[in-house]
Amino acid sequence: MAILFIYQNSNENEVHPQLHFDVLGLVLSVISIASLSLALIEAGSLSWSSPLVMIAIIVFLLSSFLFVIVEKNAKQPMLPLSFFKINRFVIAVSIGMALNFGVYGELFVLPFYFQHIRGYGVAETGVALLPLVGLIALSSYLSGRLISSNGVKLPLLLGSLVGALGFFSLLIAQAETPSYFWLIFPLAAMGFGISCCQPAATITAIHALPKERAGLAAAIFTTSRQIGSLLGVALFGSIIATNSHFIWGFHMTLIISGVLYLGSFLLALTLSSDNS
Repeated sequence: MAILFIYQNSNENEVHPQLHFDVLGLVLSVISIASLSLALIEAGSLSWSSPLVMIAIIVFLLSSFLFVIVEKNAKQPMLPLSFFKINRFVIAVSIGMALNFGVYGELFVLPFYFQHIRGYGVAETGVALLPLVGLIALSSYLSGRLISSNGVKLPLLLGSLVGALGFFSLLIAQAETPSYFWLIFPLAAMGFGISCCQPAATITAIHALPKERAGLAAAIFTTSRQIGSLLGVALFGSIIATNSHFIWGFHMTLIISGVLYLGSFLLALTLSSDNS
């Protein structure tokens, strides 16, 4: 997924500023993300050494390199590279991408676990996932309260740590054991983790840039989250497809997600403790 950003001419004295599309940057970004996704998805069925996967990786590397060159030299780039010199912005974007990578990648895998391994029906699987998706909705309120009273750092730390605990706790899931009751807490912790962190990460990204760039900051942050979701689904799907033993592949995805959330926790630790 790519978002097309529109920039106003930097001359604030113009009554009707010109609008520009960074068409080349947009095209290269789409090619880059699409080729990486293709490589991750097809590697599961064709192997990493297949010609299609190798070509996709080469296209990804080349288009990414050209994208950086284009954005560096464009008058009004789709993605101003100078933003990534701002540590707070980079941290927020990285956390947002990591959180979505883990949770939405896992949401792709979990229905397979419940339906094909534990024999749940479609409706039963939906009910089984309620602790995760339900906490995503409910804990956003708590996150807002924490942000208003303590700033963004506390919800980022709390959410990423609880989320990591949820992923690692779900490693108890086997083909037939334990009872579903013991899976409720890990699933709820995963949902709590992302919804506690995301509002704080969004605010961090927006406040890291000047006020006139707030809309652009939000757009970049949202795009990074969507890319994280896309890559999480692609990679985890590939991991599951390449492992004949489903539980082993499932546990590998949980470990990856847990590590990403622990990484987000460490990144959040570096943020200053302010109320913005």
